[in-house]
Amino acid sequence: MRILKQYFKQLNQEEGNIFDVIWCSVRYGASPNNYYEFGFKNLSPSQRATYVTNRFSEKMIRKFNNPKYVDIFEDKTRFAENFSEFFGRKWISTEQLTIDKLQEFTDSIKGDRVIYKPVGNAQGQGIQILDGIHDVKKLFEIINDLNESAIVEEWIQQHPDMSRIYPDAINCLRIITAHSNGKTMFLAGGVTWGNGKQIANASASGFVSPVDFETGILQKPGADFYGHVYKMHPLTGESIVGIKLPFWKETIAMLEKAAAKIPQIGYVGWDVAITPDGPIIIEGNTTPGYKYYQIPIHMIDKCGNKNTYLKAFCM
Repeated sequence: MRILKQYFKQLNQEEGNIFDVIWCSVRYGASPNNYYEFGFKNLSPSQRATYVTNRFSEKMIRKFNNPKYVDIFEDKTRFAENFSEFFGRKWISTEQLTIDKLQEFTDSIKGDRVIYKPVGNAQGQGIQILDGIHDVKKLFEIINDLNESAIVEEWIQQHPDMSRIYPDAINCLRIITAHSNGKTMFLAGGVTWGNGKQIANASASGFVSPVDFETGILQKPGADFYGHVYKMHPLTGESIVGIKLPFWKETIAMLEKAAAKIPQIGYVGWDVAITPDGPIIIEGNTTPGYKYYQIPIHMIDKCGNKNTYLKAFCM
């Protein structure tokens, strides 16, 4: 009860009453954030029942993802090693890194920047973009000062069609899959667009456009949970609605192979970049997320995605 009261100190009291929030938690497994973000106050019981909520997402994780194998995805070094055929970029570990090894690495890559990722951090924590990499002595000092286990990756060269809409970040796809008994289902997905920052993050100024899995076309405007809707990118003015993602068929084929790679982890949110040469995997998440593909403006008849997830659950 105390936690729920804290939420409602932050939210406008008109968003719903605390008893309805409690009821939705019990009946639908909806967290207070689910209640607010999905607009449960304005939904009928039958509409509420169609949403993937916190409780059902946890149920999916327990069913599909064996905890003994989670580290393959959460440790960025292990992930890069296990999914090397889909990685599409060079990388180096900071473990036992010497200036000579770093020099060899920077000489072998394109561009003048790298991305630094702490090995065990999630949700973008600790990620840094490092420019001026050909001053190897300075780069080596920066990495040493950070003093943590990490990988340093070649900066991804984004497909021109994606850069045209927003050039300052990798506008990545998040595609959620379920894999079981040799079959892969695609549950939800779309593009997270950068918006004023160097990293595209839907929880920090970015926004999401859902993709039609049959065609690879973004048929709906971008949106976020703050009520902002974008038919065009607010900074570049480029149209978002109606564009067809490059290499869409190749992306689907790649993820079907990747989803089968570690069958003990069957429920994954894949972050994918589209390069001029095709799609590559940025990372795979064993807590795939579910909220950003149930933004109210994107939902048909105010109904969520739970029916699709239930089909996967019964695979």
